Amino acid sequence: NVLSYSSPFAEGAMNELFNITYFGRYRRYPETTASHRIPLDTTREIKRYHLQFYLSDEGTSYVNDCEYKNRIGNVLLVKPGDTRKSLGLYECYCIHFDCTNYQFEEEFISQLPACIYAPKTEKLFSAAVSAFEISQLSDKSNILMMNGAILNIFSDLHKILNSGAPAH
Repeated sequence: NVLSYSSPFAEGAMNELFNITYFGRYRRYPETTASHRIPLDTTREIKRYHLQFYLSDEGTSYVNDCEYKNRIGNVLLVKPGDTRKSLGLYECYCIHFDCTNYQFEEEFISQLPACIYAPKTEKLFSAAVSAFEISQLSDKSNILMMNGAILNIFSDLHKILNSGAPAH
């Protein structure tokens, strides 16, 4: 008799869980705002996940018309279909990605709030961004590393919420 377990990874276990389209450190200053196709202060619909860790206490983010003051340690999670705009100047680590596993998405991402105060995740964001800048996802080990980095961030966010910390 074989013990079976249905996990979000059971089918296609070796496929990447996240299709990462951007991983980096972003500084929004007057000289960088002109380079965007759509101005950041315009409300726009998001097509893929945006996960950001704020490194400054400047600016304001809006997700579905809810205001979130940017502050060091805030993690902002914007989901596909959400509306978003950013005002002011700020600095953050950011990851843009698609989740390729619906079951995982429903169980571990969809339930997270738009903003969580999670200062300890800075090390995870920093290490992931540094690794991505070096690797640019050129082989399978790098793909695993980057997917693992995002999983570690989500794991920490769930730990914080399960500890009773308030969402913002």
